[in-house]
Amino acid sequence: MSRRIPPEKAPALAKAIEGRKKFEQLAGQFVEATVAMTRADASTDSKKNGTKSRRRSNRKPLDMSSSS
Repeated sequence: MSRRIPPEKAPALAKAIEGRKKFEQLAGQFVEATVAMTRADASTDSKKNGTKSRRRSNRKPLDMSSSS
């Protein structure tokens, strides 16, 4: 997409575009670092908690043999 802007606004627009590019670069680096940290944490957690125990229920099973 392109559109015309007044010449006096060109420097400010160029600065804004460069700022946007820098933001996108930094955001990408942040995502990569976050994913790497999450994967590292997940691999250590999986070693600690290999199997999860199921909680036993205190409820009595329904007696389906007697009918009213």
